[in-house]
Amino acid sequence: MRRACRTAVLAALAVASATLAGCVAIPTSGPIAQGSPAPAERTLPIPLPLGPQEGADEEEIVTGFLRAAQAGVFQDYSTARQFLAPRADWDPRAVTLVVREDPAVRRTESGVVLVDLEVAAHVDAAGVYHEAAPSAGAELQFELTRIAGEWRITSVPDGVVFRESAFLNAYTPVPVYFATPDRAVGVPDERWLPSARGSLLLRTVQALLGGPSPWLRDAVVTGLPNLAGAIEDVTGPDAQGVVTIALSSEVNALELPEGARELLEAQLQATLMSSTLRGIPVSGVAVTVRDSPWNARPDQVERLVVDLLPSSGPYAIEDDVIVEVRGQGQTEPVGGLPSLAGLAAHHPAMSLDGDVWVVLDGPSDLVLLPTDGAEPVVLHSGEALLPPSVDRHDWVWTGERASTGVLVAASPEGEVVEVSAPWLAGREIRSIRVSRDGTRVAIASVGPDLTTTIEVASVIRNGAVPQLLSDERLAVGAPIVEVVEIAWLDATTLAVLGSGEESEQPGVYHVPVGGPTTLVQAAADDATGIAAGRDSETVYAVDGAGVLRVLRSASWVEVADGLRDPAFPG
Repeated sequence: MRRACRTAVLAALAVASATLAGCVAIPTSGPIAQGSPAPAERTLPIPLPLGPQEGADEEEIVTGFLRAAQAGVFQDYSTARQFLAPRADWDPRAVTLVVREDPAVRRTESGVVLVDLEVAAHVDAAGVYHEAAPSAGAELQFELTRIAGEWRITSVPDGVVFRESAFLNAYTPVPVYFATPDRAVGVPDERWLPSARGSLLLRTVQALLGGPSPWLRDAVVTGLPNLAGAIEDVTGPDAQGVVTIALSSEVNALELPEGARELLEAQLQATLMSSTLRGIPVSGVAVTVRDSPWNARPDQVERLVVDLLPSSGPYAIEDDVIVEVRGQGQTEPVGGLPSLAGLAAHHPAMSLDGDVWVVLDGPSDLVLLPTDGAEPVVLHSGEALLPPSVDRHDWVWTGERASTGVLVAASPEGEVVEVSAPWLAGREIRSIRVSRDGTRVAIASVGPDLTTTIEVASVIRNGAVPQLLSDERLAVGAPIVEVVEIAWLDATTLAVLGSGEESEQPGVYHVPVGGPTTLVQAAADDATGIAAGRDSETVYAVDGAGVLRVLRSASWVEVADGLRDPAFPG
């Protein structure tokens, strides 16, 4: 199904006093390119802020203000405030609007200055990136008056405006790590932060101590939440690569639970030593409270696993067996699994440790394949079940395509629970995939208005047992209007087989959980599924004839044929 060019309503633009309108389209031809943030130590292309010029008219004042506000992100906003009347109220940190083209500034007959924008995204005050639909536009309104003969702005929308190309050069996506409730795995919460070397580490630590995003909050734990104001200084790295974080004495007054200090240090290590901060070489973290030791027990600070990538796969169904694809034209049956003969088997799924294997039998039965070769066991029966996904706690996820507001999770022992997600009621679900850390689930669905959305929600559990999905979700993949299948490429990025507004030909997209969507490569017209997860780039696709291909250097390379429904563990 297709949908017409639509008007997107961005909640954060209300903060910026913006009215959304307009329609634009994403490109579907030409070379494929992906913008990558440069290392943090580069020279940033930010112009020196200039104050208001004598005799400037209204449009020139607003244009100058927009430029000075952009530069203020990396310095302070004193120059931008020179364009404002003394009592003008402006919060530059409320939102960053990322736009596709330079703003168009025009004066109306009433004297109001309007700024027309084609919005690519908005980044909220916490640094969370919210992608806009290709049709999203915004209109910012400025009111001005003369003060001592010169125009100054009296009414100004909150926030700053960046053109997309400048934004990608000037900001860095930083995964801030929180922890699974068992404190074993680090869960990334991606934030876009200004890349200036002198402040990137400080902003990163502030983001961590500020706590997880609302949509993720109930699925993770953190050592010292909501205390970004307790940071007195962040210095380093020193000659040994150690960053020192000085906290205020108010931290000593807190009654912290057992292990909180150790958990925070593990989070700081995972966050500051992540690959996206390689431009700032960090090899260790030291925390002090007013020059006193932090009193964390070094022997109790365990490194968080930051990405649970499979060590095997992809797997697929070949004739009546599940096989692992070993190389060019090479497949090998998975030992210990029963034959699929007699089943209408499709869409296999398996756990990371290889202990749990399931398939769908026809449209309605979720079937466990015992690893000792015993007969298959029906775990759950429904009407039209979704292809399953297995989390790290060995719960197998599925649900009805026509959702009533619940998903289903089944244990290998046969326990079945309903996972509440009222916001899915009345929607047609296209694909679900649980993250390998077990804290998030990505869901592609179509609403009654035929609008496709891809949303990531957090998984709230009672112990290991999933109970419900968070009401708050992060919408991602806005340019994609048709979804065939989704997969987790790594801990921060989805791979999506789908299509955009202007072309029905499917393609493979990289969709960050909080970042801009990139069309990586067109796929075969009859592509039926994808598999991803070995590393941050490798994607496999299968077509209707059973030909499995891997994407290498922007080209599809045939790997094997006679296969269906490829999948990696997870």
